[in-house]
Amino acid sequence: MTYAHYETARAVLTSLVPVICPPEAVPLAAAIVDHIALTFGATPALLQQVLPIGFLAYDVGALPRYGRRARALVPEQAEAY
Repeated sequence: MTYAHYETARAVLTSLVPVICPPEAVPLAAAIVDHIALTFGATPALLQQVLPIGFLAYDVGALPRYGRRARALVPEQAEAY
């Protein structure tokens, strides 16, 4: 099985780069997210199947508190979330 990010996973991971990585890594967000896909591709097939569910849960989990999905949060909200 070859892992590829779903649109939601890619959007969530891209939105997390400024939160998790140092500021100088932000311009490399696409490359970082691509590398994560390669890393996930080395995981067992079952994990590859459930990862998108986790990314979706994280994304919509911001709705009750912020009224928007996690991928659309402003930097201060993303940091707090």
